[in-house]
Amino acid sequence: MTSTSKSYRPKRRNWLDIPSDILADILSRVGAIDILENAQLVCTAWRKICKNNPDVWRVIYMENYWDPKARPLLRQMCEEAVNRSQFGLVDIAIVDFCNDDLLFYVAYRSSQLRSLDISGSSDYLTDISVETIRSVGRHCPMLETLKMNKERVVFSDRETTEDYYELKNKINTDTAIAIAIGKNFCQLKHLELIGNYMTNVGLRAILDGCPHIELLDLRQCYYIDLKTDLGERCSQQITYLKLSNDFVDSTACNVTAGYKKDYDDDDYYYSEDNDGYYNEDNDGYKKDYYYDDDDYYSEDNDGYYNEDNEPLYSDSEEFVDYDNVADNDDNDDDDDDFSKF
Repeated sequence: MTSTSKSYRPKRRNWLDIPSDILADILSRVGAIDILENAQLVCTAWRKICKNNPDVWRVIYMENYWDPKARPLLRQMCEEAVNRSQFGLVDIAIVDFCNDDLLFYVAYRSSQLRSLDISGSSDYLTDISVETIRSVGRHCPMLETLKMNKERVVFSDRETTEDYYELKNKINTDTAIAIAIGKNFCQLKHLELIGNYMTNVGLRAILDGCPHIELLDLRQCYYIDLKTDLGERCSQQITYLKLSNDFVDSTACNVTAGYKKDYDDDDYYYSEDNDGYYNEDNDGYKKDYYYDDDDYYSEDNDGYYNEDNEPLYSDSEEFVDYDNVADNDDNDDDDDDFSKF
């Protein structure tokens, strides 16, 4: 009897057949940077969704890993992402590259914003003004979460010998910002101010003006004194309270964690201009060496040699001199063209 059965081959699925709303939900999980640099270039259909569907841009998370040269480009990309949200943005993180102009730009176009993270290095956050904080409060009345964490080096030489006027300016600025938060963010439920320089005056303004706060993070806020009645008030009013001396995880506000390689030699310093580590005499940097399988170490000559007995590196050569230690890619003069967006 002849078999009438036929082999069944499942039909291949076409990504273009995915409904646009589902595809928009998938793309929204990719991340703003990857969308702008990669996903929208896949095909016309994806590009159309990435450019015209605001649901893709309801959540924007962008972080700078301690590269000052990347900040202008990241700001440009962030503005483009905010524009595409079409006033539908609800959650945004601008970590270690936000400045006054960008924050105002975001606030003016994000009336539905509920969560804002502008954490960064301590010195860099001084670019945020009190007036812009007030603008955020006026333009984002639904904001419930605000994170302004700062990376601070605790008990370092710089902290103990810091210029008096510079320290006084930080205390005054952060206290003024805290007062602005208290007067303009009445709906806040979650506030993180790790490493802030505010005083009791700023903290009292926050407690007075933000009655709905459930979580308040005051770790490394060493210029407030909670031994007064203010401490008791915090305990009664705040459900989840983190105090100045509570442990800070390395990822809580350290935006540079894992970016730079650590060197044990105290005489070394990092040069951002040349992207390398130098000793006190500017004699190059301690280089990492990688060897092929055919390379070997000679104890007699105290060094590494290749299969042709040519010396690769001698342990007696502790430093290597280079005229140009910077990576050529870092000095590329070709600017990224974002007109394609």
